[in-house]
Amino acid sequence: GSPIVILNSQIEEAYGWRVVLLGYGALILVSVTLLSMLVRDRPEPYGLRPDGDPLEEEHPTGSSRRRTDAGLTLRAVLRTKEFWLFTSYLSGTFAVNSAIQGHMIPYFQQDIGLTAARAAVVMSIVFIISGIGRIGGGYLLDRTDYRVVLAVVAAMMGFSLLYLQLVSVRTVSATLPFALMFGVSFGCLVPMRGAVGSIMFGTRAIGGVLGLLQGGSIAAGVIGPMVMGLIFDLHGNYSAAIWGLIVISALMVPLSLAMASPAELAKRIGQQRIRE
Repeated sequence: GSPIVILNSQIEEAYGWRVVLLGYGALILVSVTLLSMLVRDRPEPYGLRPDGDPLEEEHPTGSSRRRTDAGLTLRAVLRTKEFWLFTSYLSGTFAVNSAIQGHMIPYFQQDIGLTAARAAVVMSIVFIISGIGRIGGGYLLDRTDYRVVLAVVAAMMGFSLLYLQLVSVRTVSATLPFALMFGVSFGCLVPMRGAVGSIMFGTRAIGGVLGLLQGGSIAAGVIGPMVMGLIFDLHGNYSAAIWGLIVISALMVPLSLAMASPAELAKRIGQQRIRE
């Protein structure tokens, strides 16, 4: 999708932003409706298991024995400290992420002095580099304490913005440290909800859990760009807003470290299964 950012800036200059939004709205309406017809909710009805687990065992009579997914019920999830800490973490990081993405091009134009085309190039680089975070984030969550991954992602996001505040950035090449750190941290957020949600609470109610986590992220994602825009209107630049986003990123580091260890979470899920 990153080359589309550059194309969007050219279409917008030629025809206006309304044409761009109407065109993409129609495209998404048609394509997502068609794709939704292919989506399946669970793999079990098709003789498959999540994550490559072996197929269900069969009774001598030939009927398959249903295996309940391990994990907490949705009500039990809502009573845990980790759910609210993780919701706060996602809300904070998505507020930072959406604020920067929504204002990235005007920021690089207004505060940095790049042209619209070059600002679009920076945004494209961020999206390209985010691919590293998407793959690397999932890889690290499989092999490292998830709390460390969350803390590093938040810290990297904060340092990327701190770089813009402390270093004189006037060219596309000078934005590369920002693009690298922000792109990787942004990319890591993509697989984080599902992966960390299943680590914390198992897969029994994962659909409802992800829905609730997504709700907090979306709300913060709406508020972030609005507040950043209001601050720009008040001050005439984005500097104060960027400092605020740095503070939010910094607060997410101790928040992530306050969550329970993977061993504690696994023990909780195991106890829930024993009780049943």
